[in-house]
Amino acid sequence: SLGQSERKLLAPAAVRDRVVSPASTSDGAVAVDGNEGESIALLAPNTNEPGKLELRDEAVQWLRSIRGPVAIVSVVGAYRTGKSFLLNELLGLPCSRGFVVGHRRETQTKGVWFSRHVRTRPLGPHGLNVSVLYMDTEGFESTGRPGAYDDRIFAIAALLSSVVVYNLAETIKEADIERLAFATQLSREFWRRASDGESAGEESRDGG
Repeated sequence: SLGQSERKLLAPAAVRDRVVSPASTSDGAVAVDGNEGESIALLAPNTNEPGKLELRDEAVQWLRSIRGPVAIVSVVGAYRTGKSFLLNELLGLPCSRGFVVGHRRETQTKGVWFSRHVRTRPLGPHGLNVSVLYMDTEGFESTGRPGAYDDRIFAIAALLSSVVVYNLAETIKEADIERLAFATQLSREFWRRASDGESAGEESRDGG
């Protein structure tokens, strides 16, 4: 079940958003299969090495320009199942201003994208303002993509996101269960490492 913070992050926005403009660069990252100026590519398919992704410097600069705590909401799942539409609903934006929604059989989103419409929500016991970012991902099992490519997309979403929405259009498949099990293993490993780090810090302070 979702906690109070997760429910707040997934609630459709009722407050005005702000558009965070990326720093100007010359690599043209904004214009890859997205609404130019409305979304920005963090990772794009490598044209020379199929199955790999390229990190876009413009998106990194854009992320660095956002001050204060950040929470990321992402949607993953098979291609052509309405992930981009769902994110636009959470953002409260029409498709003309949000993530591109395709009407063809081919996958529309390529790589990993952020909407530049950033929401601010009060979270936590003290109502700390958190910038909520919405992340769209390329659908699994799209034509011409190896299985390792899907795994990379899912791993990025699981590692970066505060909330991952796994969008299922039909029945749960074995591959879906395997990915969710992988996400659980990741969270346990990070929790273990974080706990070990805190314990080491306390021992260091006690010894000093």
